Amino acid sequence: MSEEQEARQHFDHLTDEEVLECYELYRTNELKNVEIIDRYELKGVTSSSLLKCFPLFKVEKTCPFCTQQLLEVPTSKSNSSREYLCSECEHRMKDNRPSAYCYCEHCAAEREEEARIRREAQEQMYKANLEKLKERFPVPVARLSYDQLSLLDKVLLASLLPLREGELLPSKQMSRVNSILSPAGALDRHIYDSLTIKNIIYLVVSDLPEYVVHHLNEYAIDTMQNYRVNLTGLNGEPIELRNLETLIRSDFESIMSGDLTVTNDDIKGLKGLIEQIEVSESIVFLSHFCQRFNMPQPPAKTSDVIRKLLTEMSVSELAPYIRKAVERSALFIQSERCKGKPHAANTIPTNIESSVSYYRKKEWKMDGYDRLLGTEKSNLTSIIYDKLLVHLNVGFYQSVGDIFNCVDQFFNQFMAEELTSEIKQIGVHCSSKASCEQCQSTNLELLESQIGFIVLCLECKHSQLLPISTQEHN
Repeated sequence: MSEEQEARQHFDHLTDEEVLECYELYRTNELKNVEIIDRYELKGVTSSSLLKCFPLFKVEKTCPFCTQQLLEVPTSKSNSSREYLCSECEHRMKDNRPSAYCYCEHCAAEREEEARIRREAQEQMYKANLEKLKERFPVPVARLSYDQLSLLDKVLLASLLPLREGELLPSKQMSRVNSILSPAGALDRHIYDSLTIKNIIYLVVSDLPEYVVHHLNEYAIDTMQNYRVNLTGLNGEPIELRNLETLIRSDFESIMSGDLTVTNDDIKGLKGLIEQIEVSESIVFLSHFCQRFNMPQPPAKTSDVIRKLLTEMSVSELAPYIRKAVERSALFIQSERCKGKPHAANTIPTNIESSVSYYRKKEWKMDGYDRLLGTEKSNLTSIIYDKLLVHLNVGFYQSVGDIFNCVDQFFNQFMAEELTSEIKQIGVHCSSKASCEQCQSTNLELLESQIGFIVLCLECKHSQLLPISTQEHN
């Protein structure tokens, strides 16, 4: 016995008109289910199973595909729509439109055709948007030679290499995970922008996820793109990423041994980056303590206060003062003068300065902090202090002023040696071709003095300063 026949047997004692009348009472909710069962003497039917017991009803509607008479499918009283079924092709309708749950041959074919049209439209949109992105982020026409990179370029590039995947550099989104690229992620954008502007790296548009290209989401485009390196070696061949890290590390070793010279601009840029790193390291501690004491982030001027204090204090030394300041501001919330957490957060910069001043007057010295959970060393920090300036033993436990002095002293010794050697060579060359201003003798000698190099005539003993512009060697 089919389900329809089994359901119909409950209504065998009723005419078709009475069965339809019973169903309409159910649909309009004029009577309760129990009342309908009692009124029409439906034996073996419970209130909860009444709907399932109704048979299919013939209606004056025909199927749009096979023109057969449709049957109405009983539906819940909470459903405002009427549903119909074709007994021939099993086409389902909801009121006067095809049902979303119809899987007949005709509807399946229509859905497949609609899906094909949508798929083709999406493919065309993807290709069009991809071309727009390629025009916006073109692949550099010419590759840069590795020897054109400055020291700062190598430092920034080296910080990205530990995150590489094959021959691709990571997206900004990947680098921001746990602030692994730079302290607190503060310098992440600076690293990417500096290298991209110089065409050292470029965006790989074709690696973007399809949904990003379809919708041209600016944030996703900015953060989810991978990058390629645009560098060639001395032989003119592209440099592979696995070899680039070794090459940069070798240059760092040569720089620290004095075999590879750096310019004043390199040193100036390196010191600027060091200051930014140390300030960002302190901001990491500040954020850590703000979270611990349930405080909002303090105003932007806090960075200026920290930058000033770091000239004579290390991040390690400053961290406990930052903690005291945040704790003090958190206690201020309980004061009647406090107007809320934002007001209390605004007192953090002043509290940092006053805490340092107070404890110094008392001649108390707090124990420096080590790195805490959530304040791990970033890639950029590791590259500068553990790969480049590894012999100087500077960083987290030294003030910015002390780090600068160490850097200046270290590089100045190589620059002074190079300058002295070059001046001597130029001086010998000049003295061999020059003649005495007094007697025109070419019998000259080059002497070194406190005021520089002097050319002495051995005939008339006349002396003169060597006419060399030292600006060429600064």
